Amino acid sequence: MSDWDTNHSPFAPIIGTNYIPTAAELNRLKAILVHPVNKLASLELDIDHTQATLDALLRERQIVKSYVDAHRALLSPVRQIPAETLAEIFAQCLPSDPPYGLRDLTKAPLLLTTICKDWRHVALTTPRLWKSLHVYLPISMTAGACAKRIRGVIAWLERSGSLPLSISIHRSLHGKSDSNTAPNQENLLRSVMKFSHRFENVYLSLSSSILSIFGELAPPTFPILASLRLRDLGVDNPMRGRCSLTLSEASKDTAAAANFALLRLLFPRMPGLHAVSLQLSVEAIKYLMLPCNWKHLTSLDLSSPMHPDQARNVLAQVPQMRTLALTIEICQDCKDQATVHLNNLSKLQLSLAPRMMLGQNVLKSDFLSMFGRIHCPVLQSLSVSCPPMITVVSKLMFTSLPLDMLEELELDMATTSEMLTECLSLIPNLTSFKFTDSTYQTGEDTPLQDSHIVSLTSSPSNPTPCWPRLESIQISSISAQEACSDLLTSAALTEFLDSRAQSPLKSCHILFQNQPSFSKMELDILRSLGKNGLDLRFSYMDIPSTDHEPDPPDLGLFPVISQSMTLDDSVGDAHAIDTSKPKGTLQRK
Repeated sequence: MSDWDTNHSPFAPIIGTNYIPTAAELNRLKAILVHPVNKLASLELDIDHTQATLDALLRERQIVKSYVDAHRALLSPVRQIPAETLAEIFAQCLPSDPPYGLRDLTKAPLLLTTICKDWRHVALTTPRLWKSLHVYLPISMTAGACAKRIRGVIAWLERSGSLPLSISIHRSLHGKSDSNTAPNQENLLRSVMKFSHRFENVYLSLSSSILSIFGELAPPTFPILASLRLRDLGVDNPMRGRCSLTLSEASKDTAAAANFALLRLLFPRMPGLHAVSLQLSVEAIKYLMLPCNWKHLTSLDLSSPMHPDQARNVLAQVPQMRTLALTIEICQDCKDQATVHLNNLSKLQLSLAPRMMLGQNVLKSDFLSMFGRIHCPVLQSLSVSCPPMITVVSKLMFTSLPLDMLEELELDMATTSEMLTECLSLIPNLTSFKFTDSTYQTGEDTPLQDSHIVSLTSSPSNPTPCWPRLESIQISSISAQEACSDLLTSAALTEFLDSRAQSPLKSCHILFQNQPSFSKMELDILRSLGKNGLDLRFSYMDIPSTDHEPDPPDLGLFPVISQSMTLDDSVGDAHAIDTSKPKGTLQRK
């Protein structure tokens, strides 16, 4: 090898320089290169020969490998799984959230039909895979496209055999209706009603006129229907039970009368009903006039605002209730009534409707009175929402409830730092906390501050932090400006998450008003936490474009409210964080 070392060349001092050889040196160079050039040519011939031999061996190897792989595939253990066992495995692949089958080739059951012929046969002949379906109808869908979707829906449901069905049908909330909108909805309803004798769970989010058609098409009985959820698209979504402001008072009254008539028609035909959810415009005073078997209900969600006295009357009729959601009007004319005993109630959701502007003392008194007359000894989940136009809630008003039993708490309100401090100290066993802060709408400082985050942070100075069993925390609508201020800092958030990395904490989702800001060191810590399994998402508000109406298979089941970006190498204001997605991608929720 030393023969080819340029350091031993007689021209070593000038190799790699701009030196111009003389005529004599040129002749000497040519003479010196005769042997190396011949050697190089010989090596290239050897390489070509060896490469040809290697290429031939590689081709032969690929042929043999293909032969072996083809036969090894026959030895695959999955081929030995009986069809019945494979069907059970397929059933375990079904998504649990949402609880309805989706027309999505990337998710079971449709995904399972794309793998191979045998899997497709097993999937298509396993009724359990097809016993639930969510159908979304864009408002501007053509008649031809709707007919195609209806054929797919019928084929899907027919594969379910004789099993009970869970059906979800949603119409778009966005866009303007055209001549096809109502016929499309009616045609879809008519098509699925042939399966009505197998309806077990029904969720309809449609216009009031189409809901009335559902009543007209209803059979004499729904023999196995256990859960009914109806939503009138004329009812605003953000404020539970409030009719759209675009409707006149006469239109609201007409809609309320039509909905009441619909329920009077349907309830007697549903003898096995156990769960009812009504996001309809209905006079609350008429609820108990409906022919519903109230005593058998275990889940109830009534969105129409009702007087506290009416709410207590309803509660008195549902002793078996386990899950309850009501919208209560705040007023000053409540009567003193007896305590309602709900010994099985484990989940309670209360929303306050702004019937009038009331002072903090009146609100607190009415709230304390209402909670004080609900006896629910096994309550584990509580949700309370109060629009900011009513008041800023400054004190914990449900102290009469069994707070030491609570495991899940959700607050949607304008509140104060003092109230959050009470939550930390009086509710010791929380595993899930959701807080939607609407305080920014009042012009006040955000109530969630570093002091609260520090109390949740495990450290040598705080070895027993509040909420030691916390598994999930979700905070929405925090102002990004506040998050960067002295009240609530990114450093405190990062230290809290880092300290809980080895605790039960599994997820942290925070929705900012604007894009949040973290230092490079903080980003490195958060990135590491995400890699170690923490479901960490920092998102910011985003108003979806309405230029093109979306039509994904799960639309209608989840709100589109924000967008989030993955951790990247940038630092500053132009990023949000989602450790559940690959680096460098953008996710819209």
